[in-house]
Amino acid sequence: MSSDFSLAPKRENKKICLINENFVAFSISLRTLCLDYRMLYTILPGLSLCMSLLHSNNSEPAINYRLNTDSGVGSLHYSKYLDAAILLIRAAKQAKMQTDRNIYEDEIDGILQDDSVSEDEVDRSDKEMPDKSIDIYQCPPKPIDCEELLVDCGFTESGIYRIWPRSRVNIEGNAGFDVFCDMDTDGGGWTVIQRRDDFGTNSDFFFKDWLNYKYGFGDLNYDFWLGNDKIFALSNQRKSTLRFDLLDFEDEDGFATYDNFYVDDESEGYRLHLGDYRGSIGDSFKGHNLSKFSTRDRDNDKNSSRSCAMVYKGGWWYNNCHTVNLNGLYLKGTHDTYADGVNWYGWRGFRYSLRKTEMKLRSSNFLRRNN
Repeated sequence: MSSDFSLAPKRENKKICLINENFVAFSISLRTLCLDYRMLYTILPGLSLCMSLLHSNNSEPAINYRLNTDSGVGSLHYSKYLDAAILLIRAAKQAKMQTDRNIYEDEIDGILQDDSVSEDEVDRSDKEMPDKSIDIYQCPPKPIDCEELLVDCGFTESGIYRIWPRSRVNIEGNAGFDVFCDMDTDGGGWTVIQRRDDFGTNSDFFFKDWLNYKYGFGDLNYDFWLGNDKIFALSNQRKSTLRFDLLDFEDEDGFATYDNFYVDDESEGYRLHLGDYRGSIGDSFKGHNLSKFSTRDRDNDKNSSRSCAMVYKGGWWYNNCHTVNLNGLYLKGTHDTYADGVNWYGWRGFRYSLRKTEMKLRSSNFLRRNN
């Protein structure tokens, strides 16, 4: 996705927000705004909001932002801009399969040209916003993870968003990348790094080489591994908790969390670091602590006689060899082979391959930030 802005402090018919997306291109003409430099400072956060909404791929976000501006006139026009942003998202949803630039153009221009809305009406609508309305200036232009999207930006719908972690590796030219955000589980704000489910992919879909695991593979809406470089970036930007959510084929579920989670960079083999366990499925993953990542073509495990990745058919932090193998073969329940399925030993043992797994990250102080 690419985005271009054209800004100019002129009075008439200057296009100050030009948004180019794969599926929609819109031009907002702000014909009624007298743009001095103070007004530009008022509008710039709206441009950032507009882009964040489009990157979120959510068509109907709840925009409950409190309008904090020094000027009543600024507040009035800022309100109009947010109304136009909402229309952009609705239009984007309907324009995914077409390229008509004129969709909603008249309606957007109508909002921006409507001088019938008084400042008193804007102030009154501002006061009627919920108490949990979020100051728009708290939402960063480049959120670092799903938690920041939830807590600081107010996005509450699970789905695919773009983030920009504070990374010490060059990921996609530091242009950010898409992630799936779980905004529902245990308060939300989780950045999902792995998912398996009965989506019909090949049983050995996760039996891949080092480069695949380095950069990531799969579809964020289905089975995927986010990528070890990205997991490194996410887990090293602040103190993190790793959560596992598991489901078997009898619809029994369970979870595990480990605080103080992070992985080292590639030069250290993405070595795993774990803190204390909490959960309902047994502390099986702790035995992998301080292990390096191994794949079928890169043997970093502690077993001198064989390659754990080759034997147990996955890419993982194998020790000697494993008590958790969530990237193993998708064998759908009870299986005769030993420990090569999607296994969590402390819950269903080595001969039961789980139906659904998700691994996800969130900061360890999430509850304090969210209160």
